[in-house]
Amino acid sequence: MNEPEDWRASAHWQALAATALSGSQDYDRAILTLSSGALALSATFLHDIARNVASASLDLLTASWVALIAAIISIVASFQTSQLATRQEMLNKDSKYAFRATVVLNVLGGLGFIGGMVLFARFAFVNL
Repeated sequence: MNEPEDWRASAHWQALAATALSGSQDYDRAILTLSSGALALSATFLHDIARNVASASLDLLTASWVALIAAIISIVASFQTSQLATRQEMLNKDSKYAFRATVVLNVLGGLGFIGGMVLFARFAFVNL
C-alpha cells in the first residue's frame, strides 16, 4: 500500500491523533477530579468518621495527601508541557523533550493518585 508523501496529512493519522488527544484529556481530567475528590473524602473521613486517630497512622494520611497533591501538581504541569510541545510542533521545532516531559508527568500523576489512594485506604482501615 502506498503511503501519502506527508503521512501526517492522511485522514487515518488525523483520526488517530484526535483519539489520542481525547484520551489524554480524559485521563488528565480523571486524575484531577479523582485526586481532588480523594483529598476531600480523606478530610471528611478524618473529621467525621475517624474520631480516635492513632498518631502513628497520621503519617499514612500525610503521605496520602502528599501523593494526591503531587498527582494534581503533575497533571497541571503536564498541561504546560503539552502546550509547549504543541507550540513547538506548530513552529516545526523539535518537541521531543516537551513531549517526553508530558508523558513522564502524566505517569507520575497516575502513580501519585494510586499511591495516595492506597495510603488513604490503609489509614482508613487502621482507624475504623
